[in-house]
This record gives sequence, structure tokens and C-alpha cells, in this order.
Amino acid sequence: MAMIECAAGTKLHEVGQKVETVEIILKGSIRMNVGEDGVELKQGSIVGLTESPGGNFAFSYEASTDATVYSYPFTCHEDLEKILYVNQKIAPSITVQSIRNAVDFYNLYFHLKQKVEDNYKWVLEKKKNYPELCLETGTQQEEYPELEELTAPPTPTSVEHWNVAYMNMVHDYEDRFLSQVYTLGSAMCAGMVFSAGSFMDNIEEAVQEELAYQEEFVRLTNRFRIAIQNLEAKKKGVATGGNSNVDVPVMKDILEQIIIYPTQGTFSDEDAALLRQLMKQYASVKERGETSDEMRGLRRKITDVFYRLYEAVFLKAITDANMPSIIRMFLMFGVLDERVVKEEDLQVLFRYASAYMPDPNGKIMTVYEWLGKIYRMEENPSRNEFDLDYPSQLREDVRNGDITEAQEQQMLNDPKCRLQFELRNFFAIGNRMTFGRVSAFIPVFDACNCLMPLDKAYASIHRVQEEMDRIRSIDYNIFEREYTYHNEDVGIPQLPVHKEVFPYIILMPNFGSRAVLWQEIEGKKRTSPGRMMVPIFDVEDLGDSVTKMCGEFRWEMCKTEQGIHWNDLSDPSLTAEYSDYLQYYRKNSNLSQDQREKLKKDLQKAGNNYRRVFVADYYTYITFEAKGALRLNKVSRDIIFHYCPFADEVRKALAANPTYQEHINKHQGRVSQKARPLANIIKKMQNTQVPVPKELMREYELLQK
Repeated sequence: MAMIECAAGTKLHEVGQKVETVEIILKGSIRMNVGEDGVELKQGSIVGLTESPGGNFAFSYEASTDATVYSYPFTCHEDLEKILYVNQKIAPSITVQSIRNAVDFYNLYFHLKQKVEDNYKWVLEKKKNYPELCLETGTQQEEYPELEELTAPPTPTSVEHWNVAYMNMVHDYEDRFLSQVYTLGSAMCAGMVFSAGSFMDNIEEAVQEELAYQEEFVRLTNRFRIAIQNLEAKKKGVATGGNSNVDVPVMKDILEQIIIYPTQGTFSDEDAALLRQLMKQYASVKERGETSDEMRGLRRKITDVFYRLYEAVFLKAITDANMPSIIRMFLMFGVLDERVVKEEDLQVLFRYASAYMPDPNGKIMTVYEWLGKIYRMEENPSRNEFDLDYPSQLREDVRNGDITEAQEQQMLNDPKCRLQFELRNFFAIGNRMTFGRVSAFIPVFDACNCLMPLDKAYASIHRVQEEMDRIRSIDYNIFEREYTYHNEDVGIPQLPVHKEVFPYIILMPNFGSRAVLWQEIEGKKRTSPGRMMVPIFDVEDLGDSVTKMCGEFRWEMCKTEQGIHWNDLSDPSLTAEYSDYLQYYRKNSNLSQDQREKLKKDLQKAGNNYRRVFVADYYTYITFEAKGALRLNKVSRDIIFHYCPFADEVRKALAANPTYQEHINKHQGRVSQKARPLANIIKKMQNTQVPVPKELMREYELLQK
């Protein structure tokens, strides 16, 4: 035992030092350092109350002010009891201070925990927005594989709610405890001090978990956090007109640079001269968006030569490891001539092109990337406007005498012929369709078509994926395809199961207003991905466009699966029931007179096209009904929910809605009926130690959705 004088800043104990003594603070204050924070231990406090005798100090202790402490041996916890008996006069004060320190320690832990959780949420949010931030600043995306190792913050088990509430209450009523409880004797004081010490031990365990997590968090996120800080500073510079640190060159004579880029002979001198003349004429027109016969004729001529140039540029770019940014801007956005593009838009387009990163899932891509897959024979060309695929069109050409059978065989696997077929059909027609305003269409990027700021319209891979994920979170089985699974090794001759087949989504190089389903499957294989188109700059709400496109997919996929029976009510399906509903709505007793009148107008507006009416209702179903805003009539709601049931989370949110209770109960009944035999098969395999195939487990999990 000894009296110790400590000048401010003196280290009383270091982390890792063996615990042999505890101290009572007689004057001044000692700081218990906990990470970057700490607890101020004031007069009457026990220094080391949360430490284990004979162990190592978990925290360091440092004099915050000039302080005087009395040191006692600390070989076991009973030594604390002896200290209180020796100091009976000040034992109540020591007890009060012990409770205060315990509560302060908990508050420190609570704020540390909150900080850790906030930092984790911050990283998740920044990770989600990272692609957009790169696009806005024209920065090439980097990979951060270390972020995949990041886990959620720990959930404490040592700190129990009742204990926290108890300590807070003792602290809140410390005056009453001091006058009525602690004065009962040293035994009462010892009990309360031990209680505070035990509470602090539990907090220490939780604090150490948080500190360990924080250290690992810093290690895993340091590189990413620095990158985000730099990008946000760069974004601020761009937004305020400052230096964005993006090296955007002065872009002049873009047309000439693109014309001379292709390999000699792939783009004729005649076409080059024609395009120069046409673009000069086009750029000189003030009202380039007008739909006069003269302007439509001019745009048509430019369109014809544009696609010939695109083919020639593509054939060079596909093997060019150092593709110039201007060429990338042409292939991605249709940028051809700076005379019809605003200077500030050119800079934004340059940043977008420079920062572009392919979809890691390989499903959402620019049209240039898609044409590359066709050219490299990774995918077959799409159907043409007559719904003929490439081999079928070649056979038709043979029958018509346009080509010979020998030419057919040669062209079937000729990369350039396949490319030209895709350019003439999927690209040229799809580009016009997604543009929306057919009479004003031109494939060249033109400022007159920019109906909103580029950053608001840009349909980046990240944004498109978010919208598709939103649809899947509501219409959970939209892309599920049924197939027959068989595995004789585990005693399954055949079993119908599903797998998700996400479609290809191609970003078309225009400033358009419509997302389009081109085809729901490839060829005749029903488990092949569909092909969808989205304008790379969408003047409409991207979410609305994608929702309507998915409605088209629902309709066409059902027609494909049903074949000639797609509108045959004897073989019930989405299209059959909806067609029957629309055909005989006048006699439907489940519809009010107002609903019949509305349906009559809807059909007139859709040109009596049943698919269009369904797509409009599907949009309402996803956008409003899923949120509990009832807009559909009973008949349409019944049909759509039956074939496009909401996901589990949406169903739970709607469970209290009387309109949906019956639908949800029926759905649960259908699911249970399907899941029961599958669950029996899985249980039987598990009981006999037979590995359950992942296809069966996935099917069972799908049914739970």
C-alpha cells in the first residue's frame, strides 16, 4: 500500500501490463482510455475495477489532471471487499462513483457501437452508389474484393437489457441510495461495487468485440473509403465548376476522326463524302427536330449511311485494345458530330464513356458489347421483324432464290454475315423502337433530342439492375422457367423444377422514351434468356419503362409456353384468362357499369390489343397495388395475382388488407400443396444420408418466397 502523486499526463498503467494493484483516487481524475475514447474516473473511483487480478490490463490509465491515488494490492476480487472495509467512512462515496463509472462506461460502449454500425451502413450505401459516383466524375471503376469479406457488426450477448436498466435506475436515484442504502454498512457497499464491476466486465467484453471489429473494418475498407472521399471531392469540383481532375480533351472534327478510323476499304470513300455532306446540311438546320418531309428524308439518308459506318467502326474496334474515347462515344451513344452536341454534354459523354465498366453479371450491356457476342458467336443473332431467326431467314432466302444452299452453309457461321443480320434487324429496328418518336428518329446523338439533363436520363448498368431487382422483389418468379429435373442416382426419374433465367438487356444508343421486349427466348429453347432493349438515355421514368417492359415479357412468355393454346380457356393460363376477361367483359357480373365503361375506353385506347391492356394493368399492379393502393378491378386483380403472385414480404405487408386476404390464403394453399411432396422427398433423402441435390433445395426455397 502506498500513496502516489501523479502529474497530469502520467501513465499509471499500460495495456498488457500485469494487474497487481488497484488504486483509490483521493484527488484529481484519471482517464481510462478505451480506443479513441475514454472514461474520466474522478475522486472516489477505483482504478482497475473492470480489470482481472493477475491478468493483463485491458485498458491504459492516465492522469488527466494532477492526481493523488492510494495503491492497494490486487491479487483476488476479495481484495476489493477488504479495501471497502478499511475505508468504511468513504465506502459510500466509492460505491456512488463506481455506479457512475459503470454507467459512463456503458454510454461509451453505446456510442462506440452506434459509430461502428453507422460506419458499416455508410460503406454499404457508398458501395451501392459507387458506380454512379464514378459515372458522374468520369472515373474508371476499380474492384474492391476486400469489401466482400466485410461482415455486419457484432451483436453483443454479454450486455443484457435488464442490467443496463438496473444500473441506470441506481444511478438516477443515487442520492436516495447514498442516504438510505450505502450507509447500511460495508457489506452493502461491497455488493453494489461488485455489481458495478460485474456490469463493467460485461461491457468490457462487448467493447473489445467492437474494437476488434473496428480494427478489421478499417483494414478492409481503408482503400475504398479513401477512394470515395476523393470521388466526392471531385464531384463537388465538377458541380461547382471547379477542376474535376478528369482529363477531357477538346473534341473537334469528331466526324472526321470516326470516318478515318475503320480499316481501309470497309467504309467507302463515296459513303464518307456523302456523310460529310449530309451532316453539314443537317447541322445547319435550326429546327432539326421538325417532322417535315424534307427533314424526315434527310434523317433517313443519314440513318442509312450511319449503320454502314457503325459496322465498319465496329469491325475495327472489336480488335482494338486501345480504342479511342471518341470511338467509344460513337459506339455507346451515337456521337458523330460536335456541331449537333452541346459542349458540356460532350464532356459528360466523354466521362461516361471513359468510366464505363461492363456488367459483372454479363447480362446488361451496350449494343456494341452485344454485337461483339454475336460476332464472336457467343450468342445467336436475334429474330428479325418477321419473327424469323437467322437460320430460318437463310432458308427463306434459299427458297426465294436469293442465295444458294452452299452460300447458306457458308453464311450460317460467318461472323460478318451474322453481324450484318443483327445490325439490319435488332439494332436498326430496335434503335428506332426505343427512341419512341418514329417520325423524328435519327441514330446520331443530337442535342435537340436531349429532353432532360444527361445525368438524370442516363440508364447506367447500375440503375437498370436496380430497377430489375425492384421488379423481382415484387414479382418474384417473373424470370423462373420450368424444366424437368432427373437424377436416377438419387431415385428421381423426373421432377418439374424451376431456374431463374435473367434476360439480356441491351442499352441502345439513343435518347429514347421506351423500353422494349425484343424476344422472350432464343430459338425454341425455353430456358434461354430473353432479349430486352432500353434506351441508354431514357426521357421517361426508367422504373416505369422497365415495369412495362416486364409486363410485355410476362405476356409473351406465357404465349410461348402455351403455344397455340395461348388463348384457349380450356387450358387455363395468364393470356387465356385475360383474353377471355377482355373479350367478354360486357357480360361479366363481377364488373360494375363504371368498370365496364372504363374497360371499353382502355380497349379503344389500346386499339383492342389485349397485350397493351394487360401491360397497363401489370404496371398498375406492380406500382400501386403492391403498396396497398387498390386501382384494379376485382377480375383483373384475381387473374394477375394468380399468375404473378407478390413476393413474401409484399404479401405480409398486404395481409391485413381484406381485398388481398383471400388471394394470399389461396396462394398459400397452392404453395403448400406443391411443397408438401417436395418436402417429403427432401426429408427422406436426409434421413437416409443421401445428399439433397441443390436443384431440389432451390425449388423448395422458391416455394417459400
